[in-house]
Amino acid sequence: MHTDLSPHLHSEKCNELIQLLQQCRKDYPFLRLFGKCSPEYSKMVKCLKEERLIRRQKKF
Repeated sequence: MHTDLSPHLHSEKCNELIQLLQQCRKDYPFLRLFGKCSPEYSKMVKCLKEERLIRRQKKF
């Protein structure tokens, strides 16, 4: 499970990746079940993880 995907919570880079994933899922509602949107999803998760690590480092 990932964080809330609201645009105001993420960087411009991650917002672009979120938009690409949402567009892919909209364009390919059936094929996404077979991995059509997996590359977009992986990029988005990586970006969200980087943001999370940066936020965690700032706390300490």
